[in-house]
Amino acid sequence: VVVAHPPGRRMWGAFSMLAPSRNFTAEYDDLRAAPAYPWSVVPDEKVTVQRAFEIHRSHYEGTPFDPSRRVAAGPFGTVDRFTAGAGEARTHAETGKGSWERPIGLFRTTYTSVIQARGWLPDAGGGTTWFGTADADKTVFVPLYVASGGVPPSLMLGHQLELDRAALYWAHRYVQN
Repeated sequence: VVVAHPPGRRMWGAFSMLAPSRNFTAEYDDLRAAPAYPWSVVPDEKVTVQRAFEIHRSHYEGTPFDPSRRVAAGPFGTVDRFTAGAGEARTHAETGKGSWERPIGLFRTTYTSVIQARGWLPDAGGGTTWFGTADADKTVFVPLYVASGGVPPSLMLGHQLELDRAALYWAHRYVQN
């Protein structure tokens, strides 16, 4: 069985950002047979909402896996990797090696959410869901407060295959493109 995009590098990226003191190795074999990482980590410091956004937007910047620094990044340093073109190997089976490094912040993401928990008592205000439509790297995270009692209509509309100008999803996709 060949796993096209094992989650290993993404786990390494997130865990390395949360707990750099642990010095997680970026090299691993088959994660199904020999897990290289724990199922969770204790962060080195308190995780802020901004830090959670940074993790979701990560392309392994500043590491050997940074896609903005390779030939495929083109003259503008794009981190997005699209389907291989004519003459390019598309799969592990065709090359015997891996394909593009899969970053945490992936261009084809439909939405990203960050849950910020607050006190559980009614007077504590509940929590906030920070919701970003489209690619986490190019979205604007909208705060949705538990105490607000509803979701804005622009977030309840839209489908990724049907353009709807009233949907926030399509506004973000337009800006992303």
